Amino acid sequence: MRQIRIFFIFLFVFWIFSFGKTEAGVEHNLTGWAWSENIGWISFNCYNDYNGDGILENHCTGAGYPSNYGVNLNLSTKIFSGYAWSENVGWITFNESELSGCPQPPCRAWLDSDNRVYGWARALAYGSGWDGWIRLRDTNYGVSLNPSTNEFEGWAWSDMVVGWISFNCKNQNSCSVSNYKVYLINQPPSATELRESFQYCNVYAGQGLMSLSWKYEDPENTNQSAYSLEVQQLIGDSWQTKVLCENISTTGPHSGGIGTSAVLIKSNPTLALCDLPSYVGDIEYGRLTRWRVKVRDGGGTWSDWTSWSTPTSTAAHAYPWIDFSWNPQKPTVGKIVQFTDLSEVYGGAKKSSWYWTFENADPSISTNQNPTTTFTSVGSNSVTLRVTDSSGFWCEKSKTVTSFYPLPFWKEIPPIFFKIRNFLASLVFSKF
Repeated sequence: MRQIRIFFIFLFVFWIFSFGKTEAGVEHNLTGWAWSENIGWISFNCYNDYNGDGILENHCTGAGYPSNYGVNLNLSTKIFSGYAWSENVGWITFNESELSGCPQPPCRAWLDSDNRVYGWARALAYGSGWDGWIRLRDTNYGVSLNPSTNEFEGWAWSDMVVGWISFNCKNQNSCSVSNYKVYLINQPPSATELRESFQYCNVYAGQGLMSLSWKYEDPENTNQSAYSLEVQQLIGDSWQTKVLCENISTTGPHSGGIGTSAVLIKSNPTLALCDLPSYVGDIEYGRLTRWRVKVRDGGGTWSDWTSWSTPTSTAAHAYPWIDFSWNPQKPTVGKIVQFTDLSEVYGGAKKSSWYWTFENADPSISTNQNPTTTFTSVGSNSVTLRVTDSSGFWCEKSKTVTSFYPLPFWKEIPPIFFKIRNFLASLVFSKF
């Protein structure tokens, strides 16, 4: 009895000394509870379900609680690290650096390719003849990860104080009484490296395109399955939402891949609530613009909104929309073809200059608004028009014009047979 009292006095001192230990809780990917009949509940994360309602509550540092802890499974190396907590034995470490001298090396905790847990954990309040070792697998027991549920199942064992540790209520068919388990949290993905680019030519008449991209990453390496997007513009002294797209489904990239979206730029847009990834709304010309995104991984977990992008300005107004026609529609080689500029300019600007190029034609270049030219060979010919407005904005567009041989000149003549017949007849009748 005296030995037990000494042990718990030591444990109480250790608890006071170590309660400030900081190992990130929310960032670790194991949570839930294990159960020991000797020492009671063992928490695997300060981000845990504390009231049994199935919702994780944040009892970590910064949430009004003094400690920040958790156990993590590195999904690449399959090695465990971090701390679990028991009110009766204090900190339980999974850190390899604190497991040296274990009864049977290797002195670490890890998951093998068959999802079986091997190795050791250790209660750091060991002493008074108790070594604190917790064995995670032996010949007749062990802990395993069920990949279909992401739950850990089975038993671990510790001599003396702790005894058997159950990682799941399924072990005892007791889930109807106490639905406890230790399980992997689906860690949220992230979106970083926000970038945008602008296309002002050849989108639609009077419109441009703002293309957005971000780097998608997910700890579980699942595909991006959806995103939400918000675009704001500075109107007066306040930022106003111009585009709000929510839960846009996508077959997006793996971790490290690039997610993309786009918004149209219009002169008179309206607030858009979008539901299609191919069209997500309109923003205005001539305004500072910023945007943010959040992404959903293949497991259904959303990231937080990113920070707002660095504001960039859209162009002062739309760029020229280029179009032209020609007559005749099927020109022949050597004949004059008339070209007509049908382009439009915007924002109060006027057409300032024209630059035409004609393939296989004479002349091959013109700066007239409505020039003529003559094609010199038969076939497909590229014709390009560049229009610059009085703001210095320019765009160009190419079309293919097919030139043909002229139609042949012909005169109807009688067949040679009739000529011979008539000649012979003249000889015969000339004798009489």
